[in-house]
Amino acid sequence: MNQLESLVFGATALIHLALAAAYAGHSLELVRSGSVNIPSALAWLVGILSLYIAAVRMLVRRRRASTLLAIAAIALAFASIKLGWPYPPAVIAGLGSLLAALGWVLIRP
Repeated sequence: MNQLESLVFGATALIHLALAAAYAGHSLELVRSGSVNIPSALAWLVGILSLYIAAVRMLVRRRRASTLLAIAAIALAFASIKLGWPYPPAVIAGLGSLLAALGWVLIRP
């Protein structure tokens, strides 16, 4: 992945971070009320953290982050199904899954 692709990926991850932060309270309320079970919430948290750590690693250190992106894609896909499509947290998780999968495809040799 060249520098421009890394910057575009990082900017898209930043937009995803803004969306996730906007709906964080709503998502926590879903977990607190019992509408979303704990394993789904943990998968969402692991996926989001993996996505952001991979984006930072690619931008700052220019290291490959294929394992983190694969974890993020799988975890966020699972979370988007379990969070209840088409509610905003599930859509954000789905978009994160697509972003992670795209990043994984782009950095593969």
